[in-house]
Amino acid sequence: MENFNDYFHYQDGKLFWKINRKSNKVEGKEAGHINAEGYRKVAVNKKYYGCHRIIFWMFNGYMPKKIDHKKLYLLFFMIVWFNLCFNNL
Repeated sequence: MENFNDYFHYQDGKLFWKINRKSNKVEGKEAGHINAEGYRKVAVNKKYYGCHRIIFWMFNGYMPKKIDHKKLYLLFFMIVWFNLCFNNL
């Protein structure tokens, strides 16, 4: 399993490249593309991952076989809420 923290940083529900990798993977640019099913996907070392799965991994330390999207939405809400709280201190 990749250490996605080496490749991405998370901000406001999105993944952004931390490093320059090829011409289309530029530091600071939003990672991935929207596929035909409407999911944002990103390739790391020639393997595609859903960005929602990487975000889950970054905040939980593991990647389950299946992610409950309702729980993922709650995770996103909690991350945003914590960021708002800490930024207002």
